[in-house]
Amino acid sequence: MLKKLLTSTAPLMLVLFLISGSVFASPVSSSTTEDQQKALQIIEQANTQIETKIENAVAAADILQQNYLQDIKAIEESQAANQLNDKLDDLNVKLDKEKNASQKAQIAAEAAEVQNKLDQENASIAADIKEIKAASDEVVAQMFNAQGSGSSQVQASVNELNQTASALDSLIAARTKQYTTELDKLITDLYNETLQIADDAIAQAAELGVIADHFWKLVKIADREVWIDPINVVW
Repeated sequence: MLKKLLTSTAPLMLVLFLISGSVFASPVSSSTTEDQQKALQIIEQANTQIETKIENAVAAADILQQNYLQDIKAIEESQAANQLNDKLDDLNVKLDKEKNASQKAQIAAEAAEVQNKLDQENASIAADIKEIKAASDEVVAQMFNAQGSGSSQVQASVNELNQTASALDSLIAARTKQYTTELDKLITDLYNETLQIADDAIAQAAELGVIADHFWKLVKIADREVWIDPINVVW
């Protein structure tokens, strides 16, 4: 009976032995798979960090831009344009009260002249803002080309931007300079920090046998567009 039992269970034991042997005989394959999974987790975590930094930078830039526009509006209303508005209001009050036709015509002509000066002042303010913004945009574009932010060309552009703001000598120029400087720093920090995260993750993945590389993503930050580099698995 025992002999028959042993004989009948022999094939089953052989199958179990073969299965068990196949599991424990391939530690290299198992280790490679675990390394790959670990590498993919590192890349996924890095991409999550990059996306979080992008979202935070976009939100911060939106606040910077909103505050800047509000400040510019307040400055516009408080400078020469505000004085012209006050004068125009006074003339309009006089115009309403004046009964003499000749005097009324004279006041109306003066009011029209003030209105014309007010329009010119507003146009000048808009031109100042546009000039500084164009110079700042050029600096940002140069920062992210092959020469980098340390090149003499970029430094010359920064100096020119500073001179332009000083020459304009207005609160609007100063506020615009502050805004562009803060936005430039935010963008530069985002670029450098995400690049470092990506480089570190790519290097760690390579050590674990997974090849990964940068892929560039265009991100809109306030009134700028910047290329940021999450990671793509190449294998």
